[in-house]
Amino acid sequence: MGRPLSSPLSLTLATVLATTLAACAHSAESTDDNAQPLAGQCAHDFVLPHDDGVLTDVGVVEVYWGAYWQAPPGSAARDRENATWSRLASDARFYRALQAYAPKGKAIAGRYLGSAAIGVALGDVTSLSKDAFEGELARAIASGEVPPSPPPSQRGDTVPIYVVHLPPGTSGPTLDAPDGPVFYAAYHHFMQLANGTEVAYVIAIFDDADSLGIAQSHELYETIANPFGRGWRDRYKDAHGLHAEIADVCAGDVTSLDGHSVQRLWSPSACACVDPSSP
Repeated sequence: MGRPLSSPLSLTLATVLATTLAACAHSAESTDDNAQPLAGQCAHDFVLPHDDGVLTDVGVVEVYWGAYWQAPPGSAARDRENATWSRLASDARFYRALQAYAPKGKAIAGRYLGSAAIGVALGDVTSLSKDAFEGELARAIASGEVPPSPPPSQRGDTVPIYVVHLPPGTSGPTLDAPDGPVFYAAYHHFMQLANGTEVAYVIAIFDDADSLGIAQSHELYETIANPFGRGWRDRYKDAHGLHAEIADVCAGDVTSLDGHSVQRLWSPSACACVDPSSP
């Protein structure tokens, strides 16, 4: 099967420490959708298949699965994550380089909406099925247990992205890949609620705070640029025959923002990976 619509990311320490992608020259792109660029051309050419494929007003919601996060040491880790993302998600610099992917006449902006715990009654388990995970998240959204609880008519056009942190020893649902199901350290996906609303989410497997920040920034950038499978994709295929997303091509290229490690993302104008705060 082909790559899932959510474009998962496998993040390991080796990936985090990978070398920086080199900048490439500006020139006309190949018109063959299945081809790699010719020598001297930019290595990536991102295209937007549908005008509604990008989020322009996003709210980051930190969600913690299970009882682990309710008492030390989990509660301390939860407090650190909330403190980090309450700053980063509301920092305009975090979204500056994303403006290259904003629809014409619009800007991309985001903010922190809060945090919540779910799945506590279900207990901490070693693995979660897709049905169990999405069912519990949908239940928590419908019940108002996770922000934002006001209906869309009362909260404006902000679209929440739910970043779900799993406890140590718990793996998230597998996603299909060309070589079979794969476990990912972090990935983004989406689901549809009973009322037809599409909901974007990120699954973050427990890791040390530094690499988790890199993984979360990677997935948030891709979720904003391609939340429901209709957004930005590289027109060229990678070595695995897949169309990468704007953070995939910069995996392992790490920088710092407000003292926190985050990943760089692809800039079509620079033809290189750039800091999130780059104009």
